[in-house]
Amino acid sequence: MVGEALYHAIQACRACGRADFAPVISLGEQALTGWFPKGDDPDPRRAPLDVVRCTGCGLVQLRHSVRPERMYPRAYGYRSNINHTMREHLAGLARSATRMASPSGGDVALDIGCNDGTLLSSYTVPGLVRIGIDPLVGMFGAELTDGIVAREGFFTAPLFLDASGGRKAKIVTAISMFYDLEDPVAFAADVASILDPAGVWIIEQSYLPHMLQENAFDTICHEHLEYYGLAQIEFIARQNGLRVFDVALNRINGGSFRVHLCHDRGPFATRTETLESLRRLEREMAMDGPGPYATFRDRVARIRDDVRILVVGEAARGKTIYAYGASTKGNVLLQYCGLDHRVIAAAADRNPSKWGARTPLTGIPIVSEHQARAARPDYFLVLPWHFRDEFVAREADFLARGGRFIFPLPTVEVVGSR
Repeated sequence: MVGEALYHAIQACRACGRADFAPVISLGEQALTGWFPKGDDPDPRRAPLDVVRCTGCGLVQLRHSVRPERMYPRAYGYRSNINHTMREHLAGLARSATRMASPSGGDVALDIGCNDGTLLSSYTVPGLVRIGIDPLVGMFGAELTDGIVAREGFFTAPLFLDASGGRKAKIVTAISMFYDLEDPVAFAADVASILDPAGVWIIEQSYLPHMLQENAFDTICHEHLEYYGLAQIEFIARQNGLRVFDVALNRINGGSFRVHLCHDRGPFATRTETLESLRRLEREMAMDGPGPYATFRDRVARIRDDVRILVVGEAARGKTIYAYGASTKGNVLLQYCGLDHRVIAAAADRNPSKWGARTPLTGIPIVSEHQARAARPDYFLVLPWHFRDEFVAREADFLARGGRFIFPLPTVEVVGSR
């Protein structure tokens, strides 16, 4: 609607309702980072990326919320199946969930924010009812097949129960989406209401201490409203009759944690030692005070300057620089570092729906990886830097010919052939 506000400042913490915030970092006003305009399409509007910490429960969160209908374009969604590392990771998650919950034929597995169905397609239990809910189901229609029951929209208990015929879920997964929620407490209540008494809920997403340690400021985007440590997940769980019984760290997406929850009286033994090790880490990092956030802010500012000096300097020397990967996180980095089409000739991406589009505000044209290789740039600025090993192996020929990768994070590094 014309004149409708794009965003609003929150008045209270999204987890505890307290209205006292401490600043963490500001990445300035950025064009909505999930959009890739094409042709004469205008750039998306801008909204602040200001991060604050609740002084009550400690939840780190965005100070502003963008209207959900403006945040998620229908032009493309995240396709997990185009990345080998992610495919293997999700297949492993499905195996782990199966071992843990021991589902049988007729039991239900729900994936909230299912994208292209890669996780659901990884289950091998005969007769398992697989349900995916995602606001972009319509554009994944061709991929969400193989017996997957797909529902378009944002998850609610009634939407799920309509799809499941009233059956509760033995497995619920929420991968890289729990931090997208305006009201995570209400969301957890809905999950608790549809979770089988012997069911498991698995949340996986960026782990705040790792984000700080890895300088991963590109995790901060308009979609990601919250940035969690274990303490905040446990706080939300307790409000909804749920119990965190296990947690594991991994290196996916620059450092994530996988949290396993069940009903308070669920059948899963609590791995007290594992949980306490993370609680101890968060205490030792003083996550409930200003210190780690101030040093993170200082390091990020230095990295921004280092990336900009390197890229702009090499472009001024006549070197051709392409971006490798066009993503939401990449858009954050490009805008924060002030890098646009004047210094980066194009961005290579595997997703065909992005070809011919451009990065928002920075105006970098997006081409296929084949086109990018044919252009023989001097450098690839790697935006999905956390897939480093896969990309170095994939582009061995590029490196052997003298091409170089620029990895902007966790510290700026230029990599050539070994």
